[in-house]
Amino acid sequence: MKSLQRGLHVMLFSDNVSLEQEIALKQFAIEHGLLVMGPDCGTAIINGVPLAFANVVNRGDIGIVAAAARACRKSVH
Repeated sequence: MKSLQRGLHVMLFSDNVSLEQEIALKQFAIEHGLLVMGPDCGTAIINGVPLAFANVVNRGDIGIVAAAARACRKSVH
């Protein structure tokens, strides 16, 4: 929460986050125009820049690929 309160986007690697905590973090982020990726977000590529670790991929027509349906749904809503 401290990072969000400082106006920073968050990539949350840990999966040790309760549903209540996740909801609070994401609601705060929405209200302040911030992005929260995760929990359990091990990797991401945004505009060709890898965060954490990432595979080398070519740019193409696909905009979102997710290992978990929940992550993908949150990305498009």
